Amino acid sequence: MPQSAPPPEVDPRDLKHPSLYINRELSWLEFNQRVLDQACDGAHPLLERVKFLAIVGTNLDEFFMIRVSMTQKKLRAGLDDVGSDGYNTEQQLELMWNRALHMLEDQAACWESLRSLLVTEGVRFFERDDWTPDVRAYLAEYFAQEVYPVVTPLAFDPGHPFPLISNLSKNVAVVVSHGGRTKFARVKVPDVLPRFIQIPDRLTSKGGLGFVFLEDVLLANIQELFPGAEVKGAHLFRVVRDTDLEIEQDEADDLLETVDRSLRERRRGALSLLQVDAGMPARVLNILAENFEIGDDLIMRNGDRAEFGGVDAAVPARVLNILAESVEHVEGGNDVIVRTGHRMGFGDWMQLTRIHRPELKDPVHSPRSLWRADEDPEVIFDEIKDRDQLVHHPFESFGSVEAFLRAAVKDPHVVAVKMTLYRIGPNSPLIDLLIEAAEAGKLVAVLVELKARFDERNNILWARRLESHGIHVVYGFAAIKTHAKVCLVVRQEPDGMRRYVHIATGNYNSGTAKVYTDLGLFTADPEIVADASDVFNYLTGYSNQKQFRRLLVAPVQLRTKLTELIEREVDHARAGRPAEIVIKVNALTDDQMIRVLYRASQAGVSVDVLARGTCCLRPGVPGISDNIRVRSVVGRFLEHSRLYWFKNAGDEEMYIGSADLMERNLDRRVETLTPVRDRDLLRHLRDVVLDAYLRDTARAYRLDVSGSYQRPDREGEGFDAQRFLLAHYAQAETD
Repeated sequence: MPQSAPPPEVDPRDLKHPSLYINRELSWLEFNQRVLDQACDGAHPLLERVKFLAIVGTNLDEFFMIRVSMTQKKLRAGLDDVGSDGYNTEQQLELMWNRALHMLEDQAACWESLRSLLVTEGVRFFERDDWTPDVRAYLAEYFAQEVYPVVTPLAFDPGHPFPLISNLSKNVAVVVSHGGRTKFARVKVPDVLPRFIQIPDRLTSKGGLGFVFLEDVLLANIQELFPGAEVKGAHLFRVVRDTDLEIEQDEADDLLETVDRSLRERRRGALSLLQVDAGMPARVLNILAENFEIGDDLIMRNGDRAEFGGVDAAVPARVLNILAESVEHVEGGNDVIVRTGHRMGFGDWMQLTRIHRPELKDPVHSPRSLWRADEDPEVIFDEIKDRDQLVHHPFESFGSVEAFLRAAVKDPHVVAVKMTLYRIGPNSPLIDLLIEAAEAGKLVAVLVELKARFDERNNILWARRLESHGIHVVYGFAAIKTHAKVCLVVRQEPDGMRRYVHIATGNYNSGTAKVYTDLGLFTADPEIVADASDVFNYLTGYSNQKQFRRLLVAPVQLRTKLTELIEREVDHARAGRPAEIVIKVNALTDDQMIRVLYRASQAGVSVDVLARGTCCLRPGVPGISDNIRVRSVVGRFLEHSRLYWFKNAGDEEMYIGSADLMERNLDRRVETLTPVRDRDLLRHLRDVVLDAYLRDTARAYRLDVSGSYQRPDREGEGFDAQRFLLAHYAQAETD
């Protein structure tokens, strides 16, 4: 069923009809397309557009590493499950592959456009054909001094096993004539060196900044690595592997050791994508395919055209498909190899954002903090005790969170600190603060989620360091991840023990807090802090707790409670009372929650969904979702905050926290949503924050009934919610 056409007429009672659900993988790719749109949008400064291009590249890599590889594994295992959208595994893989291929091409085309614009700003990228003799001489010296010492040519023949090719590595397959015989070798493009090598100003004929590509320098000097042999050919290729971490419950006696071992095994994950340069000869490609255990009977793609084994490229795709179906595919399957005439690995383009050209970047933003770094701890705790405090990153500084934890460390009345850590960052000051608290004699307990995707190794190192300082470290559960963002401080006060808690939508990571929009609530509300204590007991001990006072906690009762809150709006609507819902999440994919929202729409509840990324709900279907509107805002900052607002006939309620409306968040992760009970903070989030996103016409997209995203009508530059919030918080600081 095409995603870009209105669904057929559906019986309003049949809320499981496949046409009511947009394919999750295609929806995610459409989100990445919206990011690519930002790279192509001249309203952004030029180097910010390069940043968006790099994000698209990184996103696509992760898509192949996780989503494509997962679907390939299902296909190889014969698991032909049909999703709520009606696609089986094979159909979904084909759709994913074709859309991702087009995006790879569009990404390369966007770079060529940006490259031309950078030239007008005095930033040039020189191809090998453009190198002058002086440039060649300089780069030959650079190769000898910087590249040669760190590269290692590895032969592969009967006496030399095929080398391990690491994930996301760029490599050169080299054909050499040695001893009268043709031999093969692999040279890795060193990732310890910058991808873009700046050449001296004196060597650029028109002045300005000049760059060449590291792989070009390696290719131009490849002969130096094979003295006494003749290099007959050198061809680039890039590997993307399956990196999904699978841990069986019965294997996880020691979770840290199990994750550590799984990470080592993941280095040999099956290939989900092999990119090769367009000129790679069939013989070299066949050797790679054989050693990667892909098989020489697979379909190899080249743009919209396919090649099957040694079949002529002009053979129609229909005939190729018939041929493909007539053979038995080996492990690795089809849809793995892509020939390309473009650069590979666009995630590296993030390096270009370090170029010192402030006029080509967004204006520097200096967010305010609720408290100074050296704030008196008594002041911080008194302010939280007096009333709840809200922080909104990156419009407000992550320094507020650091000041809260620092106050807990410095205050002699604090007796305990408990914290969840999901993605911490490479140089987190929070780790040192936790260690300092433990060394000051405070009880410190930390849950480090070892299974945080792509941060597993980093988190293992943090966990071991914390343990070495006597901190109680737990790793969560083998079967589910702990995604909740909670920091609990216990303080001895004259009237007894009092608890303070910070509950957030985003990670305890100062780096991402500068580019992700997230919310954090500081509160001493007795019921919320009591719930927070129960959550930590659930994480660190044995607990079958089924109810909480105020917090919504997954996988315990979050799904049930959210359903009840939505159904309460249904009751209001049927009774003629005001009934509205606004949900802001990163993703809405859970089919059960989608049906709950469909039933709310059918009852007359007005529903606005702000879904940054994936959204499988189809709005605007007559009689089913015609009261639901879906928007996605993609701008300077990555939208990451989660808010749930319910009109409740005027007695409104709002929750913020870590959970999206995905099956994994509702059923297979530990998540927390906290109510915003302070009415002033609730009004601020409703009337300033949510209202701004709902009014956005500059960076917003509307999802229509066909499953396509459209830009709303606007006058001039339109209304930019993030720009408005920057100005709003800046003004609040001066008032």
